[in-house]
Amino acid sequence: MVKKETGKAVARNKIKRWLKEASQLLNKKLIPGYDIIVLAKNNIREANYFEICYDLESLFYKGRLFL
Repeated sequence: MVKKETGKAVARNKIKRWLKEASQLLNKKLIPGYDIIVLAKNNIREANYFEICYDLESLFYKGRLFL
């Protein structure tokens, strides 16, 4: 989820696409049976796709959600 405070529609949609793509790539490694909700903070505007992937993966490791 990306709040309206994050930016205009174009920026929000780009961030949504990046989060969706990153989660689809990491979904194969996750333990089944969990529903995960990602809420993007305002400073995600400065991040690029690879930083988002890295941060999402580190959060999944921290939460012990990988096989």
